[in-house]
This record gives sequence, structure tokens and C-alpha cells, in this order.
Amino acid sequence: MPSNWKTSSLKDLSVDVSYGYTESASAERIGPKFLRITDIQNGTVDWQSVPYCPIGPKDHAKYKLARNDIVVARTGNSTGENYLFDGNEDTVYASYLIRFRINPDLADPMFVWYSMRSPKWWGFIKSSKTGSAQAGANAQVLGHYPISLPSISYQRKVSQLLSSIDKKIANNRAQAETLESIARALFKSWFVDFDPVRAKMEGRQPEGMDEETAALFPDRLVESELGLIPEGWEVNSLKDVFVRHKVQNKYTKKSVCAEGGTIVFDQSESMLLGYTDDAPEFNSTPDNPFFYFGDHTCVMRLSTSPFSLGPNAIPLTGKNLPSIWVYHACRDKQNFQEYKRHWAELIIKPVCVPSLSLAKKYAEITTKLYVRIRNVENQNVTLGNLRDTLLPQLLAGKLRLDQAVE
Repeated sequence: MPSNWKTSSLKDLSVDVSYGYTESASAERIGPKFLRITDIQNGTVDWQSVPYCPIGPKDHAKYKLARNDIVVARTGNSTGENYLFDGNEDTVYASYLIRFRINPDLADPMFVWYSMRSPKWWGFIKSSKTGSAQAGANAQVLGHYPISLPSISYQRKVSQLLSSIDKKIANNRAQAETLESIARALFKSWFVDFDPVRAKMEGRQPEGMDEETAALFPDRLVESELGLIPEGWEVNSLKDVFVRHKVQNKYTKKSVCAEGGTIVFDQSESMLLGYTDDAPEFNSTPDNPFFYFGDHTCVMRLSTSPFSLGPNAIPLTGKNLPSIWVYHACRDKQNFQEYKRHWAELIIKPVCVPSLSLAKKYAEITTKLYVRIRNVENQNVTLGNLRDTLLPQLLAGKLRLDQAVE
């Protein structure tokens, strides 16, 4: 540490250290947002998934988070996980979180928070956990965390540099989510709501579609076990649109390597995965994506190398259909809460299957979206590695800021 830096504890830098509010969370908008341990993942929060809670005016004022408050998980495997509140939501925090409100005259709150994202912090947490069944750390223990401090102005410059990287990562993540939502919306329009077919039935040109693509849709709806579906389309169960592949050591604890355009369903965690070994030629082979379908989240990724499968994973490939189409058909039928227990409940669901030429056209369009998603995800990996490399060096004064930005 440079000689002109000082060391202070987290507690001494705080004007308030408080435990959170005890209440049951609710999906209904019956009060402010209710931030819990489980809502904080790698220093970020998905505010759309954060629930609410009932709370009286007095407690609301007491437990309401203010901009730059730092909340820290104090129990279980999440002990030490933390979040710097940005102040954009009316939020109170739950009882298994501890709030540290930093005195801005003593330290830049963001600089303190970045110190609490560093290897030094996680080492401190590991050595501070107490208890065997439900390990944790209380406010007094966490408050002893030592933080090396340069001048306030230098702290802010470091915070600005690191936060600029995190903002770019967040923007990239939002862009990827938007691209994924476009692919989902297109699937719903074409293969669930049958918007192009309905337009042709009314004598209209399908919106935003060229004549060649429009010609792939029929102009009539006919009765089926699913109700009205486009003429010439079939009703199958999901198990009829993919091929299941055997994994030799499926029942061992060792991972295996999946090759080829594969979708994978994990029985234990309700996941769909997949892989492509054909990335340079990807635009000409849109039926080989790398899928990842997780519990409460749905992300498609494209990969240029094999990936490991756990013992519960079941590899699948599209059966005479592009895997991207099959993936979205599975996702459309997936209700995360309903199908958590076993994949068999999902694969018997009926699905309306279009012509192969139309499924390929959908894959051709959406492949371009997922190539862009892959690009921003790869950029995020690079940015994350850069941030994680700079973070401990800058916070320890081993790297000057002018060196970091050269």
C-alpha cells in the first residue's frame, strides 16, 4: 500500500450499520420492493423479479434504502454477497441483509463497494464465517473488514473507471436480452398466434415480411386438437420433434462432452443446453446452436468448443427441424414452476409444427440475432476479465490510474 494511503474499517467508514426488516415477500404490489439475499447475484439485482412487502410508514422510513447504501448477506452460502444500491427503486431490505451506509466525507461509497467485490473481501469472508449448519457473519464481524484508502478524489477516479466497465457489461447484457426477446416474439407471432396466416385470410400482406417469406404461410386455419391451426401444419408432441441421444456415463458423477448441434435437458435443474462446432459456417447451418435453458431464465448461447454435461443431462437434437426452432418450441411450452419436477411433463406437450421450409426461414432470421448475442457475450467476458484484473491492483495501489487506462 502506498505510504500516503490510510486504512480504515468498514464499520468506521459507516454512519449507520443496521439489520433488515422481517416480513414475508409478496408478488402483489402491496408496498415497496423487498430486497432479499436471493435477489443479489454477483453484485447485481434483476429488479423485475424482486417482490414486494407490506410495511407501515415508520418501518418504511427506517428500512428504506438510500442511494449508495451497501447491503451484505450475512448467512448461508451467500454470506458476503453484496450490492451497491443505485436508488432507482423504492426498496426496503430483508432481515438477512446488513446495511452499511458509508460516510461520503470519509470514503467514496462506490470505491468501498468495489473493495467488497475484491479477492481480499472474499478471503476475509471465508476466514470470518462462523457456525457449521448455517455459516454466516454478523455486523460486528463484517464491520472489521479493513479498507485501504487513497484520497477521496483518487477513489472517485478509480470508481469511475471500474463502473464504466460494469456499465458497458450491463448495456451489453440488456442488448442480448432484447435480441433474445425479439426471437421469442417472432416465434410467438408466427407459430403461436399465426399472425401472418390471419393477415392473409383478411387479404392483407403480413406486416414487415417480404413476398417470398409470406408465401411460406398458408391462408387458412383449420380445426385440430389444439384448436385452429394453419392448414397443412401438424400437431405433434415435443418428443416427436427432437432426437434423444445416449450419454455413456450419464449415471456417473463425471461430466461428458457433447458434440454437434445439441439441445440438452437437465432433469435436476430444468435446463436445456446445446452446442455448435460450426461457428465459422454458422450462417449456412442455422440448425446447430448452443442452447442454455435455465430455471427462471432463458438464454441461448453459441459456442465454438464442446461443453461438459452433468450426470443428469439428456442431450437432444432437432428431428428433421432446425434446432433453433425446436428450442423455441420447447421454451414456449415451458412453464418454469409447472415443469420443475421432471422433463417428461414437458415433452408430452403438443406443439404445432409448420413446414420445414418455414422453420428453416425462422432459423435463418434468428441465427443472425444469436450471432450478435454471442458477440456481446464474448465482449462481456473480455470486459469482466479486464475489470477483475484491474480491481485488486487499483484497490491496493499497485497500479496507478494513469497506467490502468493506457
